[in-house]
Amino acid sequence: MSIRTLNQRNPDSLQFRVDRIIPSTMPGGDKMKTLYCTDSERTQTRIAITNPSSEDDSFECQQGQWYEFDEITRIHKVQTAGTPAFRIPSAHKHCESIEPPAMNDPSNSNSEESRTSEMSVPKLSEQSDRIGLMITVVPTSGERAISPDAPDEYEITAVCIDSFDTSTDPPVYHRAAADNHDERILLEHVVEDLRQTNAETIITWSDSSDPIELLASRHQQLRDGDILYRESDNLFSEFYYADLSRLGVRHGYTDSIEMAQSLDGDVAAEYPRFDTDTIESDPTEWRSEWDLTETPLTDRADTRLIKRDYRTLLKSHFAGDSTTPDALATCLQSFVSAQREPLQFISTHDIATHLGCPRLTTASWL
Repeated sequence: MSIRTLNQRNPDSLQFRVDRIIPSTMPGGDKMKTLYCTDSERTQTRIAITNPSSEDDSFECQQGQWYEFDEITRIHKVQTAGTPAFRIPSAHKHCESIEPPAMNDPSNSNSEESRTSEMSVPKLSEQSDRIGLMITVVPTSGERAISPDAPDEYEITAVCIDSFDTSTDPPVYHRAAADNHDERILLEHVVEDLRQTNAETIITWSDSSDPIELLASRHQQLRDGDILYRESDNLFSEFYYADLSRLGVRHGYTDSIEMAQSLDGDVAAEYPRFDTDTIESDPTEWRSEWDLTETPLTDRADTRLIKRDYRTLLKSHFAGDSTTPDALATCLQSFVSAQREPLQFISTHDIATHLGCPRLTTASWL
């Protein structure tokens, strides 16, 4: 059986090469391990060890080694594209080292039924019609962690959808006001664009949470308003999703721009910057009490625009107290669109050929 047809009800035994092991935490706070793996069809995916036992603490999968995993199933609950596609309860009990198997040609085993199955996991190289999706989110208060499991604790402030097939810059939908009505209008534009696209696959890059998770969850939270389309509930489950940050984890990158620059020194991917004269604001003032040791900034006058700058300037934008509101709005939009070039470049690079693209399961939210 292939991972393309494995379902969430009937456990099976599958063979994977373990490429990287990342300790992680599930939404409820339980500890787990995420295995970044490759199957015999060269499809890259992830397996979550969801119920590690005390024996698992001493059991270590070796990176680069092939294993047979039994009792493996698809994850199916409040599942999102950012959740590992597969799970086993314990590596100690359900994982056995094996010799490397023969690598299969997926074209021989990938039937039409498999490709169109709700649970299928095609490779990015098999998905020609793509769009890029970039969003920015802010917590509703303080600096609390943002999670799609708590859509009332964050807001979406901007979205950019790039078709990757035009020389013109795509629009950046950015909120002009702090009220939820303005957020609903923004999401209406996004929903309409997604309904009209012919693309099958959405390219994203995650920070702490997958962008499509956050978008779908927040859409569900606000859909009872008068503006959002009620018939769009299943819209997000119609696409496949390629989260390029999973490639970043595999190859040691935490930033899409850094990864794009490392893969090709000539790629025109740059960090967003602001012009102090244009926005008529002095970064040394709003950064005066910042600890810069945990940031990429060289000093308080550094003109690179980071997430904390964005959130600071966003408050000024929403309050309407900027002396150059149009310039500030353009500056904020540039923070969102800065990922366009690296997303397009990485998604077409050989490094992304075998990245598995799961669907988004939203049934448990309806």
